[in-house]
Amino acid sequence: MRAVSLDVSAEPIDIVVTWVDGDDPQWRRSRAAHRTDSRVSREGTSEVRFRDWGALRYWFRAITKYCDWVRKIHLVTVNPRPDWLLVEHPKISVVHHEDIIDPAFLPTFNSRVIELNMHKIPGLAEKFVYFNDDMYVLRKIEPDHFFPGGEPAGMAIQTALSVGDNITHAMLNNLRLINETFRKREVLQANPQKWFTCTYGRGLLQNVALLPWSRFTGFFNHHLPIALTRTACEQVWAAYRETLTLTLESKFRQFHDANVFLFYYWQLCTGAFSPVRPSAYGVYEQLSAANDGSNAARLIRDSATPLLCLNDGDVVDYEATSRMIESAMATLLPERSPVESS
Repeated sequence: MRAVSLDVSAEPIDIVVTWVDGDDPQWRRSRAAHRTDSRVSREGTSEVRFRDWGALRYWFRAITKYCDWVRKIHLVTVNPRPDWLLVEHPKISVVHHEDIIDPAFLPTFNSRVIELNMHKIPGLAEKFVYFNDDMYVLRKIEPDHFFPGGEPAGMAIQTALSVGDNITHAMLNNLRLINETFRKREVLQANPQKWFTCTYGRGLLQNVALLPWSRFTGFFNHHLPIALTRTACEQVWAAYRETLTLTLESKFRQFHDANVFLFYYWQLCTGAFSPVRPSAYGVYEQLSAANDGSNAARLIRDSATPLLCLNDGDVVDYEATSRMIESAMATLLPERSPVESS
């Protein structure tokens, strides 16, 4: 029997974006007051974790222009909303941490705590796409970019992780939970067409090469917007509530944390996804001392990829890079969006 493709346009899809104003004095005082625990890693409290490129206005311009099918945009923040954002607009929902996180775990300065609770947003659609505020849409995208055939986009490509920084530890923590719940052989046998497909390019060879290992050794993490369902998030919480609660207790990132990719891994292992080609999905740019953002600015001006992540790093001149990125955004998106007041 031939599979029937679902009409995703008939199903509401929301976008969730997390944002913090790293220059807000009240927020900075609160963070400083809680940054005394010696167990907190340097990576977890780094200024890089909390600064942005001043491009949130352009983020909204891109979503409203290139993803006009989105039902609702949920801005999750601890700060007052940006002055220019029209919160009265029917597509805008401003969600504060206390709306979704148990007060016992607030305040939090750990993005993982926020991400693990975002499925609790009041009125959130069953299908939603999670963006960081450094992930941008650069050209027209249809709903099936995120939900091809009605299922969340996924890249079931295996990798081999090793112990490294704070971020890698979170992925390993996710992996431990996944291996406790799922048998790799059964997962692959249940949906071989989703794991062994030419759609993944070289990723297919990685899956074949890792067949001898009886447990999952890692998954490819695309560091781009993640298509999720509330159902998957709720299933993960039902399975791992005790472990996830431990993460909620971390006011800053810690080595024992799980993170949002656990939801994504769950979708892969339950088969609730549709394979997509990594190179066609979007581009990840790690800004650093060796990457000043020139290539990212070119990608933005040329709309050379549908999605772009600008991951912050130790750039030599943050101000200059920020101006370069903002200038490129202004070139691509010069017109005010319907959700801007001025």
